[in-house]
Amino acid sequence: MEQLEGTKIIIAFGDMQAFIRPGAQGIPAGVPVDQLEKILHENGVVFGISADALKRIHSTGCESEVEVAVGKKPVNGSDAYMKLPDRKVKEQEKLGKVNLRHVTDIWMAEKGDEVGEKVPPAPGSAGTTVTGNTVEPRPGKDFKLRAGKNTVLSEDGIRVVAAADGQISVDRRLVHINPVYEVHGDLDMRTGNIMFNGNVVIQGSVPSGFRIEAKGDVYIHGAVEAAFIKSGGSVYIKYGVNGSGNGTVFADKDIEASFLNEADVTALGSVYIKKEVLHSRVEAGTCFECTQGAGLVSGGTVSAGASATMNVLGNRMYTKTDVYCGISARVTAQRARYEQQLAENKKKLKQLVLIRQTSAAPSEKIEAAMRESAQLIRLAEDRLGALENDDEGGSIAVLKTVYPNVTFHAGKYSRTVQAESGGICVRLQDGELSSDYIQHPVQR
Repeated sequence: MEQLEGTKIIIAFGDMQAFIRPGAQGIPAGVPVDQLEKILHENGVVFGISADALKRIHSTGCESEVEVAVGKKPVNGSDAYMKLPDRKVKEQEKLGKVNLRHVTDIWMAEKGDEVGEKVPPAPGSAGTTVTGNTVEPRPGKDFKLRAGKNTVLSEDGIRVVAAADGQISVDRRLVHINPVYEVHGDLDMRTGNIMFNGNVVIQGSVPSGFRIEAKGDVYIHGAVEAAFIKSGGSVYIKYGVNGSGNGTVFADKDIEASFLNEADVTALGSVYIKKEVLHSRVEAGTCFECTQGAGLVSGGTVSAGASATMNVLGNRMYTKTDVYCGISARVTAQRARYEQQLAENKKKLKQLVLIRQTSAAPSEKIEAAMRESAQLIRLAEDRLGALENDDEGGSIAVLKTVYPNVTFHAGKYSRTVQAESGGICVRLQDGELSSDYIQHPVQR
């Protein structure tokens, strides 16, 4: 041990490191490794001893302090945290398509979706000092999971579940579902098109070329240009639609607006227009009403399943205007198409029968054509029968003035106005198109 005379063992840094400090003469090469280990043990170093460090001292000796042991640091536990769902990748992103207007990425969830999961804290792992003592880790911190707005906790209390459709928002460890998506101003390139599974509120207007598709109601506090609006609820437009022939609004429930100009509007419920409807196509599943202000309907078509009411119908320029009640213009066009198909196939079948009768031998090709024509005849008859069942009547009421070149349609019947008159009510009654004056006809 004379070779290690004056050698000291230094334990430092919270007992996590140990050093050999040679005496004045240093440690010569050739000192046995077991003697180096012995002096470490005698000084309390029993863990993390570096065999490589001892071998180097044995091989080359040392004249300065050398690290010979390192402890194992504890690994602190990780804190509990909230794991959030991934945002869904849009189909157009998958396909690599670029739409400059489609830039709105709304983080959404549907009722019943898991929108958050608490990951519990991890305990960590203990460490060991060079003297063999255990160093306990700091345990991970826990937190109490709580439900946010429009969310509930799962039975096990570790998952957050959406209680409504809407936009996901996170406030620290709370996950909320907001059923309303709001744009504070006009739609533009920054907001892009809107596709949302709740209600949409636009505080401004919707310019041409933009789209809004909502599962709930759509509220627009400005105007709509040649845009596309589709709602699983109702659509409310404060000012109106100036569609320039390309503005389309569809609602599963009702539509309300101040005016329509060259717009295409369809509601499975009712359509309420305050001031005027100009050169537009309007289809209401139940009622159409335009009685506030001028209450004018001029140009285009208006269809209503139950009733249509307006103040003025047509104009002094005698612009062609069609109003349908009980059955829509779309269904009327379908009926005309099916009737044409029925007539064409009956004529074709008659010609085929004549060819077969005059042929010397029956032809399989002719027989197949006859079977096809007969099948198409039955199909057209079935479709016409289904449309006949849709003829439930209805009424059209013009409260003030109706102008020439206005045509009333009800079921299979139609009547064109030849002279300006006062208020009139037209209805389909007992298979006949009848009319009653609300006011006396205008005297000329």
